[in-house]
Formats: sequence, structure tokens, C-alpha cells
Amino acid sequence: MMPLSRPNIAKGVWTIGVGHTKPAGDPDPKTYDKVMPLKEVFKLFQADVHKYADAVNAALKVRVSQTVFDALVSFHFNTGGLDKASLMKFINAGDKKTAAKQFLNWKKPPDVMGRRRQEQNSLPRESIPTAARPRLPWRCAREGTVEEGQDHRPRQGTR
Repeated sequence: MMPLSRPNIAKGVWTIGVGHTKPAGDPDPKTYDKVMPLKEVFKLFQADVHKYADAVNAALKVRVSQTVFDALVSFHFNTGGLDKASLMKFINAGDKKTAAKQFLNWKKPPDVMGRRRQEQNSLPRESIPTAARPRLPWRCAREGTVEEGQDHRPRQGTR
């Protein structure tokens, strides 16, 4: 069982489960007053990731590897800022080096910089062997399913 709603101290944002926030939809973490069973935590996480994966799919105009797709979903899940991020303009233009630099423009709160570096490192290094690539704690299939700690080889049919 997960504890009751509690704020994410770094940002002062209420969260429940695995980083679920009010902008992601119901339930509203600030008013949620129940204990959430672990099965429901993962169901909510899956639903949230599905929304963010759909947004990434809609924003992409070019093919990207599974590694890049995972980084973009992670970025959007954690910032909600995909539509404001200049990195998508550079991704869609095929300029991954400049796009990678854009991840570090999102540096508030300061304790997210490790995550931003993981996301950033997925772009220019995607041609190196899988074992040496940075690993995000989960990967997201195009249809929004979540898999924990899988390797980052692109699936058939990815952009």
C-alpha cells in the first residue's frame, strides 16, 4: 500500500503513486485521502505514461530510436513541458546534438539535473553499444505500455 498523498518537497507539487500529479488527471493528489493499493499505483502510472507517450508520438515528425523515445516520454512525464521545449524542434529537424543540450534548460528544481543528464545522454550516444547507453528506470512502448529496466533497442515499427 502507498501512503496518503504527500507533496513533492522539491517542487511543492502534490503527488501520489509514481509521480502522479494533478495535471495528469484524476485523482487529484491534494484531495486524495485514501491508501492506494500497489496494483492501483501501477495502473495509474500506466495510464499517466500512456498519455505522455501519446503526446510524444504526436509531436514527433521523424523516426527516433527506442532510447530517444523513452527519454522524451521521461522528460514529458516529469516536466509536462514537451510543447514548450525547444528540444522537439531540434529532434524533428534531425539535430540531436543541439536537441540534447536543450534538456539541461529544464533545471528546476536543481535535484532533477541527474534525470535531465540521463535524458540528454540518450540522444548523442544512441549509436554506441546498448550496454554502454544510459539507462532510464523504465521504457515506454509506443502504445504507452511500461516495462521496467529493459534494454533500449528500438522495437520493430518505431519511428
